[in-house]
Amino acid sequence: GWTIRVYGDDGDGVLEAGELEVDSTTTDVNGDYSFSLDPGNYVVCEDLTGQTGWTQSGPVNTKCAAVTTLGDGGHSATVTSNSTTNDLDFFNYRQGSLAGTKYEDENADGNYDAGDTGLSGWTIRVYGDDGDGVMEAGQTQADTTTTDSNGDYSFTLDPGNYVVCEDLTGQTGWTQSG
Repeated sequence: GWTIRVYGDDGDGVLEAGELEVDSTTTDVNGDYSFSLDPGNYVVCEDLTGQTGWTQSGPVNTKCAAVTTLGDGGHSATVTSNSTTNDLDFFNYRQGSLAGTKYEDENADGNYDAGDTGLSGWTIRVYGDDGDGVMEAGQTQADTTTTDSNGDYSFTLDPGNYVVCEDLTGQTGWTQSG
């Protein structure tokens, strides 16, 4: 259901003002699309209109950036007589979420038990991770939040690996049990 648009190109491989749309189509259930075009130079772009929550991750270029409803990345293609060009692919992602609760561990066993209550006002930080699941010097903080009145927190993040840590700054008298 994604709209793919093809524009005539002056040969520089970049969509510019004044270059006209030649054709458009919608991707099928597998995400596939195709065009039958006369020989010439073209720029192929995906239209992000109506694709709320999606971000284009590829192709990584700015061939289609001239039109605000299109994803920045696109493909330049030259069609010759009886030629076929494949793999003019587009890649998109939606953000995911991480969530949890900061509890007071009444019996210090490192596990949630009935009677453990959520703690509000605690700072929780999330860092980009190199994939080993361990917080290391040099890993960049991606976001921070504060637990709500129930001790709950959540983050909305791009796909990737992360490490979530609580910040004990200002939390005198507390010891992390789990």
